[in-house]
Amino acid sequence: MFKLLSTANPKIQKGTERGYLSFILHLAPSTLSGHNTCPKATKGCIAACLNTAGRGGMFKRGETTNVIQKARIRKTNYFYDDRAGFMFDLMQDIKKGIRLANKLGLEPVFRLNGTSDLSWEK
Repeated sequence: MFKLLSTANPKIQKGTERGYLSFILHLAPSTLSGHNTCPKATKGCIAACLNTAGRGGMFKRGETTNVIQKARIRKTNYFYDDRAGFMFDLMQDIKKGIRLANKLGLEPVFRLNGTSDLSWEK
């Protein structure tokens, strides 16, 4: 349904009990993708990063990546390689999210830095 945003994070799903439908954008953090999505990250921040918390950290034995990590890297590369296309798809996802939340009688909320620290306001 959504290309870039997700509602599958169990922690953000708790908001529905309080009237919110949350959507989150997970990109590859820091320099994992070859692009720095956390330009002000400290060593401590990188060490404590939530990127491998929950499903993002579930790896098959002997593997160092999973489909979630690959998706985050793919989205990050899309952001840097085709900014106009990425922003168009992001806006489409936001519009879909607003429509879905309205249909469900919930307040839509969007978190664009799920596992990144980009200055979206700029």
